Formats: sequence, C-alpha cells, structure tokens
Amino acid sequence: EAYDLISLRAVRVEPRVLTVLQAFLKPGGRFFLFSTAGGPDLLVSAPPPLAQVATHALVESLRSRLVVIEKHPVGTQLR
Repeated sequence: EAYDLISLRAVRVEPRVLTVLQAFLKPGGRFFLFSTAGGPDLLVSAPPPLAQVATHALVESLRSRLVVIEKHPVGTQLR
C-alpha cells in the first residue's frame, strides 16, 4: 500500500489482475485504466475493495476512454 496511482495501458486487465495490483495502492488510491472500443468492459465487476468512480471519453473517433477505479478503505461502504 505504497502508491496513490497506478496507470494501466495496453494490458489485458481482468478482475483477478486488479485484485493482485490493489495491494500496491493506498486506501483512496486510484487505478487509471486506458481502454479502447475493442477492450473488455470488465469494470462492471471490479472486485472489492475497488469501485469504478468515473469514465471519461478520450479520443471520440477511436472510442477510447479512461476508466478510474478507486480503492476504498476496508470496512467502508462502496458506492
């Protein structure tokens, strides 16, 4: 739990990968996941203590997006 931010791009991200990587994030830390139209919509089921907090369109013609996932402190309610 040493990092405030982890950025992932051009990596196949599955819930299992997020579970492992979340150990490096501080509570309140965030993942920035860069995704394209062909990328999987994996974040419907981000594993606890993670929760998707935002999605931002990047390049409209490529249908790319930035997905933000936050690590919540253990024992808090997820949104």
